[in-house]
Amino acid sequence: METASLVVAGTTALTALRDTLHLRSGERLLVRGAAGGVGTAAVQLAQAMGGHVTALCRDSHAGALRDLGADEVFDYRATTPDQLGPFDVILDTVGSQLNAYRSRLSREGRMATIALSVSSVAAIAASSVHGGRRIRTLSANPDTALLGDLAAYVTSGGLRPVVEGVYPLADIASAHRAFERGGVVGKQVVAVSGE
Repeated sequence: METASLVVAGTTALTALRDTLHLRSGERLLVRGAAGGVGTAAVQLAQAMGGHVTALCRDSHAGALRDLGADEVFDYRATTPDQLGPFDVILDTVGSQLNAYRSRLSREGRMATIALSVSSVAAIAASSVHGGRRIRTLSANPDTALLGDLAAYVTSGGLRPVVEGVYPLADIASAHRAFERGGVVGKQVVAVSGE
């Protein structure tokens, strides 16, 4: 069941880092929303790819993200964008303040977001008109090859599932409340069978 939690988050993170942002060994990466499902997968995958990983999350999650491979961890509530960087690559899972974080990119930096809102779409559009360092978005439509690549990271130890809680289908409301409260590390899983 834990491995199943990796399919969406893991393929999204892998598509973002490898195929959209083209993360290379030695590059500096910022992961915004690093404690979520995609964020925890991105931290691990980037570390396995040789990136220098900076995680932005709640202070209470710093230890967990260091354990997953983050080289540096900052509390998003106590750190402003201008206190960070520069970064070669930024993966955003939050969707706010995109232009402020875009300014933290190095000259040839690349940025992608998976969080779409009116303000993030406006920032993406503006970045395509005004100079380099575009903000991109992506869709991870996993095919057999992508799932095989993800499985290889799991098998090699470069990626492991991070599950905060498992809820029976009959108690899906509790899983939803936990998600709404926020403050979790990894994924919430709903078990559709009694196993």
